[in-house]
This record gives sequence, structure tokens and C-alpha cells, in this order.
Amino acid sequence: MTSPELLANLLALNTDAVKQTLDGITGEQAATSPHPNCNSAHFVFGHIVTYRLEMAKHLTIDVSYDLGKTFARGAKDENRAAYPPLAKLH
Repeated sequence: MTSPELLANLLALNTDAVKQTLDGITGEQAATSPHPNCNSAHFVFGHIVTYRLEMAKHLTIDVSYDLGKTFARGAKDENRAAYPPLAKLH
């Protein structure tokens, strides 16, 4: 198996795990932080998608979707009304 194939398999497994985790969770539930010092599930998922997009760009894959700094490392989980819907992040 080649490195790109291994990476594709890893990302597929990761995608399935995230989808199973978010299955049945409403947007309101996903936007709620479980603790004041924790990020919401919506933010964590956005962060995963952001860095998958960055990885794709580094692999010279054309990516037209850009989340900007919304979910970047160090960003605050504060402006939840501005987050794209979970379904758009899939």
C-alpha cells in the first residue's frame, strides 16, 4: 500500500468516527461546551475539517472551501453564531 493510500484509509476511518460521534446531535447540542474550559463539539469538528483542508492544500489538492481562522489553533470558541452548519462541514 502506498503512502497516499494509507493516508486516504486513515482519513476515511477518522471521518467515520467523527460522523458516528456527531450522529443524532443537534446543532444546539454541538454548540454547547461541556465545561467552561472546553471547546464545543462544533468547534472541535470545525478544527478537524480546517486542518484536513490544510493538509489537502499541502498535498497540492485543489480545495475551494476555506474556513479562514474560525477554527484555527488558538482560536476561541466564542462566536458560535458565525460557525457554518455542521452539515456543511461534512
